[in-house]
Amino acid sequence: MTTETENRLSTTVKNAEDQTQEMIGEAQEKMGEITSMTTEERVKATVKNIEGKAQEMLGEITGNPQDKAEGQVKQNEARAEHIVENAKEEAKKTIN
Repeated sequence: MTTETENRLSTTVKNAEDQTQEMIGEAQEKMGEITSMTTEERVKATVKNIEGKAQEMLGEITGNPQDKAEGQVKQNEARAEHIVENAKEEAKKTIN
């Protein structure tokens, strides 16, 4: 790999990390404003999904299959958490 390619890759990874941290910060700020437990759980799942996407992207960029796989796992966990929250909401509607 040439130095120029390494520099571009390094810059791309740094930009991805910065954007991810910014998105996580924004999500955490919004989470502080939330009072509903279900909504709070949804925000946590969304943050996990964003982290997973960023980790998967980092693994893709760097060629690290472990990072890519761990990112995909986080995204799947987040999807499962959203499914649980949907089920809770449907149960509440049924009860009411």
